Amino acid sequence: MSRRWRRCPALILLTTLAGLLLVTLAVAVPAGAAATSFTSVSVLDSNFVTDPTGQNATLRHNIPNLRVAVDGQFQDANFKDHYINTGGSDRWGLPVSEVFEEEDGALTQYYQRGAVDFHKRNDLGGIWVLERRLTWDYMGGGLGGSFDQGVEPSITNPNTGVALGPWGHKVSNVDVTGKFTGFHDFFDRLGGVDSFGFPKTDAREDTGNPGTLLAQGATPGITRQYFQAAVLESFPDNAPGFNVQLTLLGDFLRDQTYPNNQWASLAPFQAAGALLPGQSSSVIKVDITPAATSTPVPTNTPTGPTPTPTATPVPTSDTSKELIIVGTAGNGFSVFDGSTWRTVNVDNSNLGNDTINALFVDSNNRIWVGTNDRLYRFNRDITLDASFSTSEGMGDNNISALAGASPGGVMFIGHPATGISAYDPDQLLADTTDQYHRYRTDTSSLPSNTIRDFHLVDAGLNRVWIATQNGAALFDGANNDWTLLQTVDAANLPSLDINAVAVSASAGTVWIGSNGAGIASSPSGTTGTFTTYTTANGLGSDTVNEIFVAADGTVWVATDGGLGKWGTLAFSNFNTGNSGLINSTVRAIAQDSASVLWIATANGVSRYDPSAAAGTGWTKYQTGEGLAGNDLSVIAIVPSS
Repeated sequence: MSRRWRRCPALILLTTLAGLLLVTLAVAVPAGAAATSFTSVSVLDSNFVTDPTGQNATLRHNIPNLRVAVDGQFQDANFKDHYINTGGSDRWGLPVSEVFEEEDGALTQYYQRGAVDFHKRNDLGGIWVLERRLTWDYMGGGLGGSFDQGVEPSITNPNTGVALGPWGHKVSNVDVTGKFTGFHDFFDRLGGVDSFGFPKTDAREDTGNPGTLLAQGATPGITRQYFQAAVLESFPDNAPGFNVQLTLLGDFLRDQTYPNNQWASLAPFQAAGALLPGQSSSVIKVDITPAATSTPVPTNTPTGPTPTPTATPVPTSDTSKELIIVGTAGNGFSVFDGSTWRTVNVDNSNLGNDTINALFVDSNNRIWVGTNDRLYRFNRDITLDASFSTSEGMGDNNISALAGASPGGVMFIGHPATGISAYDPDQLLADTTDQYHRYRTDTSSLPSNTIRDFHLVDAGLNRVWIATQNGAALFDGANNDWTLLQTVDAANLPSLDINAVAVSASAGTVWIGSNGAGIASSPSGTTGTFTTYTTANGLGSDTVNEIFVAADGTVWVATDGGLGKWGTLAFSNFNTGNSGLINSTVRAIAQDSASVLWIATANGVSRYDPSAAAGTGWTKYQTGEGLAGNDLSVIAIVPSS
């Protein structure tokens, strides 16, 4: 295949070291790869990087230094050195692909915040260079067939800064109104022009007005500055060091280059094993022609969810019965009717991504499925009812948590990096522009944009507990009132890195589960002092993945070390050594109408009847029994009809 090549200046290498995880596992080269221009590939060095949150099992990729034979010569394609020396994860985020041949005779790696290419520069005398792609120009600058949003010549910054590039825009630590952004310091620290390209706007508040630039899925009202290869965002209320963020242009470019989730089926974007130094390897060539890209002019008028299914999976189970819905970390979701498991994935349904991050069953027995690429709503017969994405006004297509009282009430949609989208269906009748209310750290008192969990307290008042990476919050949507648990000392929380939150309905006790420091509870909620419980108090692990309050009020806790059950003063713990639990890494818990627990783990489902005699009552389900996959993420129950 052939496309117009990207021309961009050579990169300057910096010395900022990013800490990455090196894991020594063998990597398998998929069969059937197309013929590549690189006839010999050896690994000089490599870092193996995984998603530190554990939420995305596909984010398992190598950033290697390679020695490759091309054009009859050996060349060093040092992706690892380039990544580290240009700011590491601060600049690029996590790798979302392996190094592969996308253009004939060139190597590419995609990251969350950009893409990097190793290719021959004939305009520089035929030298081989490794340099950043002009990512924004491929999203909104006219390259690759994208709609050219141009520049903003009428909006200039009168404050101190450095004017760079042909458009005369300035890189400054303040925006056009004089408000501090820190963009200039961030720009210089992570490589300047050679990392970001030239500015196409000054730092100003995004409006989406005609003649202004607006990134895909971007929320107006945030201070941004657009460069050829990046978009910088200002969050002045964030903790020091997190005031400036980069949009996920690499993800957007990947989705645009390989639309309709084509990329998810391509080997370079699938989870990989670690490369070993000295290992002979292969370069995978993507032997498809990406669809022509055309980015429409952004608008701020959402059009509502898309309820038109294009394919209907034929149910193979009795969907009138009570259903167990189990989400996997890369194989879609499974539906169990008490006798038969069936799989729902991208191959047999309207599901567009097989990584399931969140499940929710509403009062109409519809199943809300949150994935990495959008939110889906299925009827109980597993036909698609609607899908929701940024094109209709949702803030982000990557979903991490769900809670709500739909139909009729607000659906709280959590995102792993961009806060909350609150979908209000009633607003569709009154004002379509208000169907999504966005809550982020820069627009509200939300303590972090990384949302881990919700617990709806009062549907009428839209009161919801929120677990985030920087504390917990109780939000009263009716009054737009926030109560924060964001100071460890004041609330006596063990950590502000929160994975889970729940409330005992009868007692009103609030439970908050941390990411590595145990679980804390307070019978008085936000007005009381929290007491912490750890492995010293019976938990199987101090990493709490979910807290579930059963119908009888019993508190069950999913941890990395087993299934915890709260007693009077401490926890008892079920694990593979003392029970029939199939795996001790417990991800999620649900309870059916017979008060039986369904437990999703890293290696299958366990069904547990707490009323059974001690040592009994356990049943296991894995792929051999019909599960779509054994690495599970979430679980939910659909009542019988």
